[in-house]
Amino acid sequence: MMRREFLTAAPAVAFTPVAAIASAQMSFAPQDPLVAMIARMEVLRDAFQIAPDPTGNFDSPECVAIMSEIDILSDQIDAAPIRSADGLAAYCRNLMEESRCVELVPERLAKILTWAEGVPQ
Repeated sequence: MMRREFLTAAPAVAFTPVAAIASAQMSFAPQDPLVAMIARMEVLRDAFQIAPDPTGNFDSPECVAIMSEIDILSDQIDAAPIRSADGLAAYCRNLMEESRCVELVPERLAKILTWAEGVPQ
């Protein structure tokens, strides 16, 4: 290998392990739990929309079970802190969807403010 070829290839070889380590660490970074919780909430809402019988009965056992799970998950979402920008985006999407049928309470907006105040500027 000529000196010039070595010098050209050296930076790429030197930084490859660093890039590999950084991407591995990023792939193992824990996802904000809110993202998964809200993804599940979206699935439940979709299921609830198609669950009633042909007469539109939302009191069917399937609807009642879905609503029970939605209620439990909603409490868990309210209790979970926002930990990332992805979690914030998911939480805001969830609030927008819930605001169609639930009053927007100040505690939910305070949760967003708490997260925003902790973000480094």
